Amino acid sequence: VMLFLSSRNNENSIERRDMENGFFTTYLQKGLRGYADTNRNRIITAKELFDFVHEGVTEISDNKQHPVMWGNFSDNMPVIKW
Repeated sequence: VMLFLSSRNNENSIERRDMENGFFTTYLQKGLRGYADTNRNRIITAKELFDFVHEGVTEISDNKQHPVMWGNFSDNMPVIKW
């Protein structure tokens, strides 16, 4: 089981009018489209996806939103093969 949440429990998930989705969804979609595949093996792991989304959301939110991932899984667990 892997839970991937858009923000910490004491934070709000941020949206902007000029974006189609919120910060978390925007970076999650980009990550799953291949941007999170840092080693370019066409497999996006849980760690790769978390690192990509966390870095992007934290930066675009000026450090006001921090995605979190919990569960019982390996960092190398494949999330998607593309």
